[in-house]
Amino acid sequence: MLLKVSPEKIRSIGFRVVNKFRLACNYSALKDFKLLSKSENMPASNAMKNAVKIFEPDLEADTFSYISVGKISDSSYHSEIMTFYDKCKRVVMRVFKKNGELNKMRCYEYPSCDSRVISTYEPSHSGDNFALVTAEYQRITTLRLHSQLRTEKCPQRISSKKIVVSDSDGKKTREITFLYTPFNRGVGKPSDRRLLKGLITKEGNDIVLGNIEKTDNVDLDMNDKYLTVRFLDPRTDIGIQTLTRQLLKSKFLDKLRISVFTNCQLSENTEGSFSAASRRILFKNFSNAKFHERAVDCVAHEVEHAYQYAQIGRLGKGKTSYETDAMRILGELDNTDEIREAVKYSMADLKYPYKDANWSNPFYRDNYLERKAREASEKIVDEYENSKNYNFFEEFDPISVNFA
Repeated sequence: MLLKVSPEKIRSIGFRVVNKFRLACNYSALKDFKLLSKSENMPASNAMKNAVKIFEPDLEADTFSYISVGKISDSSYHSEIMTFYDKCKRVVMRVFKKNGELNKMRCYEYPSCDSRVISTYEPSHSGDNFALVTAEYQRITTLRLHSQLRTEKCPQRISSKKIVVSDSDGKKTREITFLYTPFNRGVGKPSDRRLLKGLITKEGNDIVLGNIEKTDNVDLDMNDKYLTVRFLDPRTDIGIQTLTRQLLKSKFLDKLRISVFTNCQLSENTEGSFSAASRRILFKNFSNAKFHERAVDCVAHEVEHAYQYAQIGRLGKGKTSYETDAMRILGELDNTDEIREAVKYSMADLKYPYKDANWSNPFYRDNYLERKAREASEKIVDEYENSKNYNFFEEFDPISVNFA
């Protein structure tokens, strides 16, 4: 039985074979794609909505361009690309169609003047919606050298963090790639390029890091207990939650059912808060923090407060269900040093200025609970900073890994 092969497929295969031989003979490859039509600087109006009828991103476009592309080897091939721009002439979205069908879409956001987030969406399996496939955060830093004239182009370094979304075997996985290309435009060498890749898997409430790949010039400490948090970035929502769970577990508080909330609206000059009464730890949004350790410091500080009130409960002085649960689950204190310290916590709680808990109040600032929480957080921050992994991850701006 003979298989029917379309003339277009035969021409396409023949075109690739010809190019294979041309490249083998050190000739340049023949161009297969051809431009069919092109339009630029057209008013966006409802064009974005019409282009992606089943998906409406929260983006505003001012103008758009349109190109139609065909193939020399395949007359049936037809693709379209619509590019939408904002009023600053920055790309905000690209829509890709193949043979009339919508097959890919990219959305561009600009958190700062030197960075952008690129989110790529493809049709879901059901075909009635779009699913996030990759998210990439790119940062470009221009380096001004003293020896260069102002008219010369300054070298740049590019750092990008890319997240590839995939779900299989009932597990949600995210492949995270860090790519650092220093001093491009001929100033740096290709060997200076550094790459690190790892697979983040969500197993129940746990986040597991594995399948790490890297170039030889990435000196990674695999025994770093904060490595998973560094991959996630402690300034992101999932990074804060993962670090909080890790520190709670290190103090045997993971069985006390503490809820962790991020991106909260807190009072002015407040970055985090722990409440034994509501059994919650709240954090503000840290995505604009310049350094990782600012979020690390806040997380460690609030976890220490959770530990302090658990110790008060184990002393038998608890007033909330959280503290009485600490006694029931963790047991009564029997270590002399811990008992002595818990007594100090209990006395400090009686004097704690709950209604005026701000840094300008010396009764808050010098309260024993606050002083000990600051000491504990400073120790955690020192651990986090004093690692050879620190500098590599600091090059990348935060982009949150979403398991929704």
